Amino acid sequence: MDGFTNIPNEIVGEIFLHCLPKDKFHRPDPRLAPILLTHVCRSWRAFARQYGSLWSSIQIVRKMVQESEADIELRKINDQLNMWANNGGLRPLDVDISLQNIFWHFKTCPDTNTSTSDVRAPPSFLSNFY
Repeated sequence: MDGFTNIPNEIVGEIFLHCLPKDKFHRPDPRLAPILLTHVCRSWRAFARQYGSLWSSIQIVRKMVQESEADIELRKINDQLNMWANNGGLRPLDVDISLQNIFWHFKTCPDTNTSTSDVRAPPSFLSNFY
């Protein structure tokens, strides 16, 4: 690995892990690790993509998307989940998805003062969860 030729992979992996945000879940943001580490050079990208511990959790937050853009947004979410799962290898993946005011039609339940929703998503996306 460029710049790390004399350092064992286990140590490089630990250094990369310390680059992760301190949050429990990691956002797919090119300005943050683990994605940021894949943008440094070819050898860092290859190492980071094979170091499954970097990809153990993901947080996806989406807000205020028009109904006409819902399919595109769901494909983006699906792509991000697939990238994280593929890079994580056989490791378990913790997922936190917050879809705020996106593909929902909210109805307030008068008895409990809570909301229920009618989720509309393509079957191909939903098949990832069962």
